[in-house]
Amino acid sequence: MSAWYRTYRPAKVDQLHLTSVREQLQRLLQNGKLPQVWLFAGPKGTGKTSTARILAALVNTPSNAEQVTAQFSAAKTTAPVSPRPLSEPDYDDPLVSRIKTGQAFNVQELDAASHRGIDDVRALKERVAVPPTEGAVSVVILDEVHMLTTEAFNALLKLLEEPPAHVMFILATTELHKLPATVVSRCTLIQFSKATIDELVTALQGITKAEGVKTETGALSLIAEQADGSFRDAVKLAEQLSSELGGLTLEAVSQRLVGTLGQEIDQLVAAVVHKEEAKVVEICQTWRSRGLPAGLVEKMVVLRLHAQLMQALGVEQGQAPYTERVLVFLLQEFSQVELAANSPIVLLALELKCLELVFRAKDKQRGSEGPTTSGGKTAAKAVAKPEPAAKSVVDRVVTEVSSESSLVTSPSPKLEAPDVSPETEVVPPTLISDDLIQPDPEVSAKLLNKWQEFITGVKQRNSSLAAILGSARPQLGQQGQAQICVFYRFHQEQLQQPKFKKMVDESIHELIGTLVPVEFILETPPISVPDGADPQAALNTLVADVLT
Repeated sequence: MSAWYRTYRPAKVDQLHLTSVREQLQRLLQNGKLPQVWLFAGPKGTGKTSTARILAALVNTPSNAEQVTAQFSAAKTTAPVSPRPLSEPDYDDPLVSRIKTGQAFNVQELDAASHRGIDDVRALKERVAVPPTEGAVSVVILDEVHMLTTEAFNALLKLLEEPPAHVMFILATTELHKLPATVVSRCTLIQFSKATIDELVTALQGITKAEGVKTETGALSLIAEQADGSFRDAVKLAEQLSSELGGLTLEAVSQRLVGTLGQEIDQLVAAVVHKEEAKVVEICQTWRSRGLPAGLVEKMVVLRLHAQLMQALGVEQGQAPYTERVLVFLLQEFSQVELAANSPIVLLALELKCLELVFRAKDKQRGSEGPTTSGGKTAAKAVAKPEPAAKSVVDRVVTEVSSESSLVTSPSPKLEAPDVSPETEVVPPTLISDDLIQPDPEVSAKLLNKWQEFITGVKQRNSSLAAILGSARPQLGQQGQAQICVFYRFHQEQLQQPKFKKMVDESIHELIGTLVPVEFILETPPISVPDGADPQAALNTLVADVLT
């Protein structure tokens, strides 16, 4: 049994699935005039050869032959020809039927890749000089014409300028830019573009219905996305999957085509959230090497993020990896990705969007550490110090003394990793404080108002981390973000470590039910110690002054 793409290739103009080409040819048929020299240019699998065979059948259909012959002859004279609409090919005619199957002698299909020299063009010129033994018009279909040599193009040019009255030339190419301008100017150019998803689905629906295959529209759309605008590839893939799966349901086709794509998309999003640009590039490169079409990947990214948002909102069952605020932000960003139709690199638009988010987050994180001096060192950031609302000066000093055990002179506490034995190891929830999301002043203020409760929650995870946070000063930033001001660079560096920052995120989420963007600010220590003075003595004096 013949392959589907051969059995069901269009045989008439009104059967062409590429809308732009079909409408253009229908106008020419209605006007009753056909060019004698054509140039079909466009991607593979978009119907160039099928359209060429339809034209060859059309000009040799008995009801059209007389008018076509008169029109081509009139091109060499001034004899007027009264145009009338041309009819579609009549496949009841034996010759036209053989043209459809590629078995007619008056239709020559040549591959320019293997007939590319000047001698081949000379031989062609000799053959077409002889009128056809059957039918009204000889048709020469020269595929991949851009493969001809310069000398062959020069020889072909003269033949295209003055073709014999009984010959129609149809040149086809996938690389129009390689053709000499002089050749292009002698032809009527028909541009073939990649088929749209709707055009591909329409073609597949007709074929699967004729074959009696059980299908779902979603499955056909997935096949169409994989075909990357090629009718031939879409039909071949549909036939292959139908044979393997026994039907074309969305679940079966998704599993067969997409495979582990969902997990890989999760890895890509995690790389963006964790600001790992190298991982982003690695994942995109893997998809390119597997030949995944950009449209399919981008659609799956958005669909997966939306499904996770529904989980985060409680609309659907399941544990979302991020909070609703993070997922809404990511959806807004990725839904803006527009694939460039002629992008030189597959998935470039998606890759650039991911890298943009990573670099934006890194720039924001660097900015939170304060301005740098000309020598490259980070200067302490001047921060306004409003009086705490819930604590007196005495309470604050006593807290600083007791929680840090003499912060000024004693070494800073070393944070310890959580104590998790191999037997009881659990996978922590992926609650990540994302520098990308816009802060909400009301949510940040809620955290600051529950600061002591927050410290208590952190202490349950790591007492040393709680000690550092207990000595810090929380405040609301100008952009509405929560800022934790520390007075020693070691504290800032410890808090910014991913494993400890994760503890902070988990404690925040546990306390107020959502994540809050947090910045760790380095500012000048609150106690000024004169040169040569004992720091501990200065602290004790300050406490005594306050108490008296």
